[in-house]
Amino acid sequence: MNIKKLVFAAALALLPIFAQAHTHLENSMPKADSSGAAPEHIMLEFNEATQLTALTLQKEGAGDAQKVGPLPDKPEKMIHLTAPKLQPGAYVLTWRALGDDKHVMSGTVRFTVVQ
Repeated sequence: MNIKKLVFAAALALLPIFAQAHTHLENSMPKADSSGAAPEHIMLEFNEATQLTALTLQKEGAGDAQKVGPLPDKPEKMIHLTAPKLQPGAYVLTWRALGDDKHVMSGTVRFTVVQ
């Protein structure tokens, strides 16, 4: 095996390690792309203890996003917050967090509230 193929094979073998090195969302409530009754709570579960630095909720077609909080003051793997009262419609929950590795990660959870 020549050196280029060997380096390429080693890089491929290490890819899963690097891909999982950053904080990522493993689970949420409401679930991504779900439809149902308005949630009473918001839950975000990360793959590691994570410092949540921002959480906003925006109804599709509405004006500014609304801040959700209070945010935890220390890193947690599972975060529970009381949800604001939501009317029927499509929503985007946007989060930003700082992982143990000090990388800032962000994401969204889209869901729909039905009557």
